[in-house]
This record gives sequence, structure tokens and C-alpha cells, in this order.
Amino acid sequence: MKLIKKWFKSPIHIMMMLVLIAVLGMGTIAYFTDVEAVVNKITMGNISTDIRETVDGLTKKNIGVANTSGKLESYVRIRVDIPTITYSYVDENGKSETGSALIKISPQDEAITAEAWNNLNEIKIDQNTVWKKESDGYWYLNRTVQPGEEVLFLTEITYPGLMKDRKLALPDGITADMLAIPITSEAVQVIDGVTDAYEAFQKVAEADADQ
Repeated sequence: MKLIKKWFKSPIHIMMMLVLIAVLGMGTIAYFTDVEAVVNKITMGNISTDIRETVDGLTKKNIGVANTSGKLESYVRIRVDIPTITYSYVDENGKSETGSALIKISPQDEAITAEAWNNLNEIKIDQNTVWKKESDGYWYLNRTVQPGEEVLFLTEITYPGLMKDRKLALPDGITADMLAIPITSEAVQVIDGVTDAYEAFQKVAEADADQ
């Protein structure tokens, strides 16, 4: 016990403790970043996708998927899990407000809540580009994506009132991990006789189950 007390009183050991605490603090920040980070998955051979997005504080903009396979066209699907949590905050005029995640499908659209988002089943980007949500929670693109092509999914997701002077200002009872918005994209190569993204992914799942 005396040795332990002596160890803690040593200046060099105190410095070591402070360094350790600093490292642990950095790890906590990194964990928050990792939780918020995009998750990319690769399916079947050389088929791969990347998430495209711009992040500014608690706002994600221009979320989409890019086919990074090089030479292969593919079917893609994407999943965005947006928390339905609500919170209280004080606006710039000192007025108490209730907030939640807000989503813009396209720039000209009004923002919708996460609850409304969860009840949405179709996103139309243009005449030829439509995302449809299936029962597994994934959104499937109605066409194939060419090598190097990027396809838009959402224009913006944001949490109003939680950034003050570009710093995170969390209300009581709200933690950073509660605001995480994981985004997953997957791709499969074009399969002969299959003309639908959902069917293509089902074929892959069946093949994996038979192995």
C-alpha cells in the first residue's frame, strides 16, 4: 500500500497518468466519430460501393452511393437509420423549442421528421432514378449503377438547435451516441435474367445460404 501511495506521489508517474487520461479522452472522441461514420460493405467479388456525403457538425448533406467497382455495373441498396428521439433546446432568440432529426429528400422539398421518414416507401430522384424501401429496411435502386457513377439518395439530415457557435450543445439526457446516423451501402453484380435490385440481392442471399 505504501508503495502504491509513493508511486502516485512521484511527479513522473503523475505525468504518466495525465498522458493516459488524455489518450483515453482522445479514444472517446474517436469512438463518437466511428459511431457516426459510414459503414461500407462489399458483396460478390470485385463489386464495391462508397457512400458519398458531406458532414458539417450534426448535418449530413448530399448523401448518395458511388459504384467504385471500376468496370462492373451493379445493383445497389442503401440503409439509413435515423433516430426518432426528440429533445428540448433554446433557439437563438431564447425561446424553448422541441426538436428532432429533420430530413430533406430534395432541395425544394420541405423537411420531414424522422417519424415521417420511417413511413416513407419511395424516393424519386428523377424520371429514371427511384429508390424503393422493402420490408428489410433497405432502399433499393430501380436501375443499375454504372462504374464510377454516383447516385443521390438524400439531400440533407440535420438536428436543429444542437450546434451553438459551431460547437455541439447537447440537452440534458441526450448523449452523442443517441444521435448517430449509421449509413450502409451494398452492391451486387448484374445477374443474367434478373432485372430488379431486390431480386438480385435475394438471389445472392439464397446462394450464400446454400453454401
